[in-house]
Amino acid sequence: MKTAVVSGRVDTSVKEKADAYLKEKGVTPGEVIKNVWAGIATTGQVPGPVDEEEALRRKRALLADLLQLADSLPPNAEFTNMTKAQVRDFVAGKYE
Repeated sequence: MKTAVVSGRVDTSVKEKADAYLKEKGVTPGEVIKNVWAGIATTGQVPGPVDEEEALRRKRALLADLLQLADSLPPNAEFTNMTKAQVRDFVAGKYE
């Protein structure tokens, strides 16, 4: 298979943040670019720009949900002896 080089420029702070997330996930920038290009070639859909204000609003909403869940827990709740599945089921039960 023939390959081609695709390049672009991003703000340094964006690169540093993205690099940290990619490292955490064990993914390389090249793999991300390949996946994005393959997605565009397959679907014809081009990802749009990130709305940073909307992303921040969603993060704050998730944090508020997490804090509300924490406040709803019984005092001295003992989760250290629960399995991951039991904790997941407990949390899911709060939102049914």
